[in-house]
Amino acid sequence: MEIMTDKVSMELEAEEDGYLIAILKGDGETVPVTEVIGYLGEEGKISLQLERLHQKLAQHLQQVLRMMMVRAMMLMISLLLVVDLLVMFLPLKQLN
Repeated sequence: MEIMTDKVSMELEAEEDGYLIAILKGDGETVPVTEVIGYLGEEGKISLQLERLHQKLAQHLQQVLRMMMVRAMMLMISLLLVVDLLVMFLPLKQLN
């Protein structure tokens, strides 16, 4: 893997043997030094740590979707209340 900063560019070899089983950051992406960018493991197997990360991500996405649905429902209720107020307080033209 090639590591590039504003001052240096270097090749870095993995300390362990294995297969790249997950890539968490894309090519050209800026990543803090302490952040994980990928996982090595046995061919064809997903590590327990990756499975846990997948579960956490799924839980987080479910929470985000629930929050978005609640906000959408609140917006719809607000719009309905505005329409009701407009109907109540604006004079209606009679059709003749």
